[in-house]
Formats: sequence, structure tokens, C-alpha cells
Amino acid sequence: MANFMPGAADAQGRCMNWVKGNFYTYPDDFKDTSGVDILNVVDIYKCPTSKKRIIISNGVPDHTVKQGNGNIPCEIRSSSLMLLWSFLCVSSTDAQKATSCSDNMASFKPGATNAKGRCMNWVKGKSYTYPDDFKDASDVAILNVVDIYKCPTSKKRIIISNGVPDHTVKQGNGNIPCEIRWAITLPLVPEKPEGEIQEIPIRGIIAMSTNGVPAFGPQEVGNDNAVDPTGPIQDAQFWYGHATMQKVWHFHNPYMGKEAPDKDTLLGYALDGYPIYGPYPENSSVALDECNGIFINGQYQYHVLEIDAVDGTTTDYCKSGEPKEVNNWNYILGCYKGKTSET
Repeated sequence: MANFMPGAADAQGRCMNWVKGNFYTYPDDFKDTSGVDILNVVDIYKCPTSKKRIIISNGVPDHTVKQGNGNIPCEIRSSSLMLLWSFLCVSSTDAQKATSCSDNMASFKPGATNAKGRCMNWVKGKSYTYPDDFKDASDVAILNVVDIYKCPTSKKRIIISNGVPDHTVKQGNGNIPCEIRWAITLPLVPEKPEGEIQEIPIRGIIAMSTNGVPAFGPQEVGNDNAVDPTGPIQDAQFWYGHATMQKVWHFHNPYMGKEAPDKDTLLGYALDGYPIYGPYPENSSVALDECNGIFINGQYQYHVLEIDAVDGTTTDYCKSGEPKEVNNWNYILGCYKGKTSET
């Protein structure tokens, strides 16, 4: 007999405001105790690269029901994934067209177009404290949600989030952030081919932070350095991040959402599966490799660099010499040491 059980204990969401014996019509009567709708959400994805079909739902029916017993139903996070949200099926692809330094650049694109949720009621130029100021236009809270699962059988690490930061931010541009439905599958035991490296994407996601907000490469549109304090884009350089025109909150800064990380702070995971830690002190004698990596107790890991340790002002992004896969603006990563084909 096959036997299945949930992979998380916090799978229950909001519950219906129902009583035993009554009929309830969908969608009008599907509400919680605050009168807020609890509607059916289900997404079914075909992921050809991983040869998987993924079904994510909140377990809410989409039809009239009779509440026949006293067990009032609640939202349930199916598949140990994220309550109420569909997600971005991220896969390795050549479809994202961007200028690269080499012919060996990893590239990732979203696999779903309905990834946006509710948006913040923020305005440009103001600071917002978490969680008190994280609300939508209806004054309903939009809080950070992230789950990170280790799946030993399939040897995968799965990160599911709504892309909302969990810290104070300043809204530096006019791109007001929204919930973004992220789901990323990484190797739990990354494979590091001997002598092989891969270029990180010029733009877009290169890693996922522990709070479920993506880390992007150092370049902005127009090839400007997003991290350079003297550069033309002044809102992208800070540890707390900023939003794209598509309303995606993300980090360029190597602190990846931490205000003062050190070398022992786990910041997130690169898209090849290896962990990323905070910076070593500037006077440290530790020598990182070309990808910002090092072996610690037999385990490979990346360490970000302090902004001052990178010459992002007088050097070009691409190296003039070999290997072409390594970039000069290696605030977070210089390259990928591991394979990204299973991400």
C-alpha cells in the first residue's frame, strides 16, 4: 500500500465561517470570519525539463457544498508547497536573450505568466517597516512567506516563496512591489564537474535568499552597475533591495537582505545548489576561487564580497582575459562552480 503524508506541519491557512447543517454557494458564501473571500486556487504545471507534473492548490472546492458535520474546512497547502499561490517554474534555458561574456551562460526564465499576487500600498521615497507597513490598498497585510524543503529521496532542495521581503525597506523607485509566486528546485547535493565553470546570468535571478527573495546579478538594464554607489541607478545598491518594472522585489547588494552578515551567515543558495554565506573580513587571508567559493570542512560554499572589495567603477563587467565565464563584478558570485542543468 502506498502511503503519503504532508511534508510540513504548518499547512493550514484561513478557515471558513460556516456552521453545521447549512448549504454554501460558491463563490458568494466562501468567506472567513472577517468576511474575506476564500476562493479555490489550483495550478497544474507540466515541466518538460524535469519530466514532472506539479499540482498546487489550496484545497478549497469550487462548487456549492453542504456543511454536514462540525469540521469546518480550512485552506490546506497541498504538495507541501505554498498556500494559495501558483509559482514560477524556473528551468535552465537559452530563451532569455542577453549579452553574455562567454558561450556558456546559465539562463533561467519563468515557466508561468500568472505569477503576480497582491501589491503593496506604497509610494516612492518612503521607508516601510516590517510587518506593520506591509499592506495592500485594502489595508490587508502582505507578509513574507517562504518554505525551504530538503528532499533526500529525490536529492532536491525546493524553495517556495511569495517574494515579499521580511525586513524594513525604502521604496526608492516607482515600481511598487507585489507578491511573486516563486518555486525553485535545486540540487540538494550539487555536482561540481572537475575543471568546469559556468557564467552566471547577466541579468535576472542568480540565487535565492533564505527569506525567499531572489538575488539578481549586478547589471541593470543598460548594462549599468546596480551595486556601484556612484552609478546612475541609486536605489538598487542597498542591502534591502528594490523592485523591477514587473514589480519583482530583488537584491543586487551582496548582503542579500541581511543588514550586517558575517562569514557564518547563510544568505541563500546559488542556482547550482551551493550555499552562499556572508563576507569574510577585509583583512582575512582566506583565498576564494574565481567563483567566490571555498571548501570548508570538505564542503564547497560561496562567500559574497564587500562592495569595496570589487572594482565595479573602472572595470568592465566581462573579463578581458580567460576564463570568459568569470565576471569582474563578483559581489555575489563570480561564476557557477556547479551544474545548473537540473535547476
